[in-house]
Amino acid sequence: MTFERRGNPKMHAPGRRDTDDLRARVNVGDTVTLIGVPPGLRDDDDLQTKSLFDKCLGKTFVVKAIDTIEGLPHPMIELHVGHVEGGEDFEQSIWVEPQYLERVGN
Repeated sequence: MTFERRGNPKMHAPGRRDTDDLRARVNVGDTVTLIGVPPGLRDDDDLQTKSLFDKCLGKTFVVKAIDTIEGLPHPMIELHVGHVEGGEDFEQSIWVEPQYLERVGN
């Protein structure tokens, strides 16, 4: 798996163990930091997905939902990110795999 990392040089590319650890301890309402951008994201005419993830990188968010998707070995975590583009949080959201998040605090 390719891992795109920016910012803090002490961050490491998360592996399966990190994903399992985060899954076991992250809940709706927890605060997390986006520590990586999933590979393969891109911008197109309608959605600026890659650009939005890049703007969110290194910022903290509150977990709004955790959902299991058939066929994926891990849950997907919803973050409301509207404030990074000057709007209300609920105006934009991203769904991200747990290995790209780091829980803030205990």
